Amino acid sequence: ETLPASVLKSNGKGIEFHRIIWNFPCTAIDRGQDGQNQAMEDNKSLVRKFVSNARKILHAKGEIHMCHKTKPPFNQWNLPDLVEKACKNEGPAAIYQGRVVLDRALFPPYTPRKALNRKSFPCHDACFYVFSFDANCDDEETEKLFPKTIPSNPVGFTDESEEEIVPITEKLIGKIRSAHLSIIASKHYNKKVKKRKRS
Repeated sequence: ETLPASVLKSNGKGIEFHRIIWNFPCTAIDRGQDGQNQAMEDNKSLVRKFVSNARKILHAKGEIHMCHKTKPPFNQWNLPDLVEKACKNEGPAAIYQGRVVLDRALFPPYTPRKALNRKSFPCHDACFYVFSFDANCDDEETEKLFPKTIPSNPVGFTDESEEEIVPITEKLIGKIRSAHLSIIASKHYNKKVKKRKRS
């Protein structure tokens, strides 16, 4: 069942979610030109409505994840600031925890789609923006079952058994994007070679 992101609501059974995820928030625009500057305020308003509704069905230790592109004009939405301000006067404050690079290889066969015409689009620069809420919750069992997506000490753990988590930078995103584009270019080249051999 399709549910508009701006009208999320409880199913009446008191269920709270530990993760609420929305990939590529965007209003439906004619000709598939999603997320452009002329629709920026409409998109910001959509995100505010989503966060306002999502937090009502979110566990006190839960997180909201929004996957979004990081190149202009999408980075001009400034999601961290937008979400934190949207929650300023509504209950616990929103806390931007950081972001994680979207690796589509981890979500087969996921394909991002535009809001209106269902066409796919490149997302090599996309990241998950992670938000939690400053709520008092002493549920230790929940903390064990649902640890934070981004640890409090993201760089250089002191425990040698833990892997180091590398911080996201524009340079890192650029490298990942280049690698993905190289793979795509290689596939296209191989298809052309096969066509030539057949002809």
